[in-house]
Amino acid sequence: MPPQRYFMLTWTQTVYVIDAEWSLGREFTHLFGGSGWELPITSVMPLSIDGASPLIPSNVITKTQKECAAGPASTVATAPTISASASCGAGLPEPAVGAVVHACPGTWSIPAPAGQGTDDPVYEYQWYYEDSDGVQRDATPWSTANATFTLKESSFITLHHSLGVRVRELGDPYRLESAPAESSNELALHAGTVGDSDPDGGSSDAGSPTDEPDRDADEVASGAETTSPTHHAEVDALPATGLDVGPTGRTLVLGSTLLLMGAILVSVRSRPHRGGVRRR
Repeated sequence: MPPQRYFMLTWTQTVYVIDAEWSLGREFTHLFGGSGWELPITSVMPLSIDGASPLIPSNVITKTQKECAAGPASTVATAPTISASASCGAGLPEPAVGAVVHACPGTWSIPAPAGQGTDDPVYEYQWYYEDSDGVQRDATPWSTANATFTLKESSFITLHHSLGVRVRELGDPYRLESAPAESSNELALHAGTVGDSDPDGGSSDAGSPTDEPDRDADEVASGAETTSPTHHAEVDALPATGLDVGPTGRTLVLGSTLLLMGAILVSVRSRPHRGGVRRR
């Protein structure tokens, strides 16, 4: 059980309810007159299947202390939303450091109190971040004081794709706590594609994908692309042409030079000998 919570064990059972009516004296009305008398009665009989106990135990863990006679929890009718103002009609705010986001609880169906308690709602809020894969990470603990959230620099790291809020109705001691309901809208924290760097110009630990193309372009422009060491030595030995042809162009020049030198060598070896005395 989580710390600082209350535990309560409850039992429920399925029963047959029989509404009947006892009557007496009706069969003698034709002899003695009168209408006799009637007695309504209701009988409740537990339902047992295959000899099992009709009682079904349930463990109830709550944040606030509940009475044993606590009634059923509230249920959400309209999902919570996020708004730029407490009036809940201003739409989503612009995502920026220092911007305040408001949680609107939505509408809830609150059971009428059975003898004791009230139907006044008691809302509790928890904000969360969601990444591009839909994985949620809590941004705040549950609290009735968390109806607003202030965006921080850490809200805009690459991992945080959007901001959402959960709401639950705590109830009073005579009403159980509801299940959490998530907001139907979320605040996108990045204006561009998921993975953009944060607004302050820094990058997260995961790096910024948009930086990669620029880095590759710089490496190509500066000739930082690596080939084998032999190619580097041969390219550096070529005479300067005054043109910045890059690694690919230099390789073509080198290939053309080697072909030219090979053609000259073949021409020299194949030239016929003319005149003179050939000595051994």
